[in-house]
This record gives sequence, structure tokens and C-alpha cells, in this order.
Amino acid sequence: KDVQKQPPINSKVTASTPQINQWKSSTERKVLLQTTRGNIEIKFFEDTPITAIRFLELVQKNFYNGKNFHREVPNFVVQGGDPRGDGFGGPGFLIRDEVSPRNHERGTLGIATSGKDTGGCQFFFNLAPNYHLNGRFTAFAEITSGLDIMDRLEVGDKIISARIQ
Repeated sequence: KDVQKQPPINSKVTASTPQINQWKSSTERKVLLQTTRGNIEIKFFEDTPITAIRFLELVQKNFYNGKNFHREVPNFVVQGGDPRGDGFGGPGFLIRDEVSPRNHERGTLGIATSGKDTGGCQFFFNLAPNYHLNGRFTAFAEITSGLDIMDRLEVGDKIISARIQ
């Protein structure tokens, strides 16, 4: 048998670090998620520019359009953005963790991972304060409008469109 000596390309971060001039402009942007329950507007945190840039790149490519919310745990999270729709899909690249002292408060968004530096396209809304996620998952944005819509999201609801504002 021919044993592969290097790990598969999708098991390590391969995307380059964005240029510094991209950082500020990415964190000044907002995204409008039009869902089957209503609209949610999000803005990015300044201390997670790499995650913001990668999320915006996916939005620009219409990646999130038509994706469903595949996970809902009451008083915890609602998760979506998976191209497979089952929690195991990805965009073909990985994002480095940007863990900061920022809290996972109600209405913040985090990047779902399956270990260190394995984020991609899946994100979750914190339905409640989830302080046990602090330091383990990147909180990269917050809802500025539509908390009531977040509260009503269920498994099977869809992102109709994601647009940069």
C-alpha cells in the first residue's frame, strides 16, 4: 500500500493571511442576511479581521444564498452555512482561529470548528450568553438588527440571500 506522507490539503490552513489594508475595510462592513423568518443585520468585530474577510468573500460569491440552518439547540445556538446541510461541509479552505477576550454573548456570531484552526463557512448565533465558548471559538460579529428573527430560527429555515451593506 502506498501511504500518503503528507496530510490532505483540507486538514491545514492553506489560505494566505489577508493584507493589512483589507483588515480595516472588512470590519467596517455590515451584512444583511435575508432568512425565511426575516432579516438579520450583522457587523463585524475589529479584533477578528481574518474571519470577517473570509466571511465577506463567501458573501460576495453568493455562497450563503439558499443554505439552511441545520442545528438549533434552545438557549444555546442556531447554526448554519453548511453547503452539505448536515454540519460536516466546508468551503474548501480553513480559517485560523482568532480567539480574543471577547465574550460569546447573546446575539454574537461564532465560527463553528472541529478543532484548532478548522473554521470555514459554518457559523452560529449565540442565543444566550455562552461563556464556556470563550477562548475556544472565534466570536467575529454581532447582530445589530433582527435579534427577534434569530430567536425564531429553526432547523430547516434558510438564508435566502446574504448581501454586503
